[in-house]
Amino acid sequence: MSTKNITPRSNNEGSIGTKGSVDLKWKEVNAISGSFDKINSNLLKNNLDSDLLIAGSNVTITYSNNQYQISSSGGGSSSGDLPSIQSASPSSNYTISTSTGIEEIYLLNPSADIDVILPDASQIQSGYKFNIKNLSNNTITVLPLASPQQYIDNSTSFDIQGQNSSITIVTDSNSWYII
Repeated sequence: MSTKNITPRSNNEGSIGTKGSVDLKWKEVNAISGSFDKINSNLLKNNLDSDLLIAGSNVTITYSNNQYQISSSGGGSSSGDLPSIQSASPSSNYTISTSTGIEEIYLLNPSADIDVILPDASQIQSGYKFNIKNLSNNTITVLPLASPQQYIDNSTSFDIQGQNSSITIVTDSNSWYII
């Protein structure tokens, strides 16, 4: 490997050559132990003096003690990363009427065979998921909206039979799909 001697200019910046038509530079870099294998810098800039590390609205980048730390204050949706969990023991039909966050989980322990009626897919953001788990030995029949006709994988219903069986469905804002 070839070596390159670099001498800083008065503004603590130096050129280390070019790559194609791009002028490669370093700025405010200090060698540690006489080697550039490790560097000490609190600025990561390109040759146009623009930041090389840029954070989104929920991400921060801090520099302290010769280390960069990247932190997140959440993400995924405005309501947080975790889905909402609903538990119920219905004795008759159960209607899902909410869609908060990015998905919802329903843990149902019905005392008889029941229907679970889904909300209108056209009123829910595309990509929204429902997870429905049957905690009983009774049958849960999942029904999409009948008017206008919506489907679950081109069917008018889906049965969740047997204890601990489940379904995860997603909408495209027109219908429902098993994933």
